[in-house]
Amino acid sequence: MSGGCSQDEGVYKVCDVVITYKNLKEDKDENFQLEVWNLGPGDVVVVAKSDNYAGYRIRPNKDIIDEFFNSLDGFEKVILNKKSVPMYTATFNTPFATDDGYYYKKEKYT
Repeated sequence: MSGGCSQDEGVYKVCDVVITYKNLKEDKDENFQLEVWNLGPGDVVVVAKSDNYAGYRIRPNKDIIDEFFNSLDGFEKVILNKKSVPMYTATFNTPFATDDGYYYKKEKYT
């Protein structure tokens, strides 16, 4: 992997990164380029450029994902439960106020 990054203000290209990977079907090394653009505060876009781009997705490997989910505390584990249906759904006893006082009702949050 190669490239360089900068820290400027406004709309600008942050990085050019070239990633070399092994094409297992053709048994050869290939490259694709990532451009990272800052469009404003908190708004970053990553653009993949390649002549042989075949719909590759970049994502963390399973070990990194498992490490993240295993590091969650009790409440975070409830909120980010991958086994719930639909995914990331949690049910809580939610308080509601009325003229007669409070009551609790089970509410599902997704």
